[in-house]
Amino acid sequence: MSRLAPLAVLLILVTSLSACAAAQSAARSNRIEGRVLGEVDGERVPLGQVSINIVPVGEASDVVGVAVTRFSGHFAIDRLSDPIAHTERALIGNQSYQVKIIAPEYYLQQTTFHYGSGHESHDFILERKDSSLNNISLPPIDPEAQRVGTRGSVRKE
Repeated sequence: MSRLAPLAVLLILVTSLSACAAAQSAARSNRIEGRVLGEVDGERVPLGQVSINIVPVGEASDVVGVAVTRFSGHFAIDRLSDPIAHTERALIGNQSYQVKIIAPEYYLQQTTFHYGSGHESHDFILERKDSSLNNISLPPIDPEAQRVGTRGSVRKE
């Protein structure tokens, strides 16, 4: 009997470790991934260093999923973080998420998508800002309007 006791303990230990590993593997299999592309001269190109934030719609908590795209435009989010409580949790399945995508030189994009479970891929296409927004021309200053007296009246010569 005493010879079987260590074997039984070893069997229980191996079984519990494999169940724990299976649970962690299942949690890791939930993932939202995809690509962020930008329109440049009529072609779609991958955008790197783009910030992506997802927030569950209708959730009372402050959890958020955050990612930054690689230079290939790919991103992956497999966890939600609570910045106030400093905790993490798995993605919420069968849930709508609001996504906010921020990239320099591109318009901010906010949209909603539905996540079921497992691996899902969502691609986003950003519109480049018009360069005319950077060239703001001001009207010329009238030199006559600059001659203002002490009481706010315009002095004419």
